[in-house]
Amino acid sequence: MRYRSYVKWMDTDYARVAHYQRFLSWVDDGFQTWCNARGILFKEQIDQGIGWPLVDVSIQYFRPMTLEDEVLVTMALKDVSAKGMTLDFTISRSDGKTAAQGYLKRRFISQHDMHGSEASLDVQSILDEMQQEDADLELGQLPKQQ
Repeated sequence: MRYRSYVKWMDTDYARVAHYQRFLSWVDDGFQTWCNARGILFKEQIDQGIGWPLVDVSIQYFRPMTLEDEVLVTMALKDVSAKGMTLDFTISRSDGKTAAQGYLKRRFISQHDMHGSEASLDVQSILDEMQQEDADLELGQLPKQQ
């Protein structure tokens, strides 16, 4: 799955370089957009008492992203189970060069007792389908060029 965005003013520091924390925000935005498009709404998950916390994060940076650069986040789900999943990602610039790559591991927990839980069968089925999706599918928008 691919998610497109761009580096906004609020993403940058005084030198107009994207702050390192924004990279993970783009991944989260893309993942939430992908889940929403497939019918998994995080608000509904929270209302049902299911949390999706990060339990492991790895990101390696290769080159900067600067103000108004196109951001292309390529994501792939793997290791989907009733207990959680791993999201591999690569963040690229419009010139095709990789700016960062890594993974996020999420596990399901009960928000009532903060212990491990399992996804509903419906959610697990959707995640299984997402794991099989073509990497060429795209979500997100770039600003319209004037």
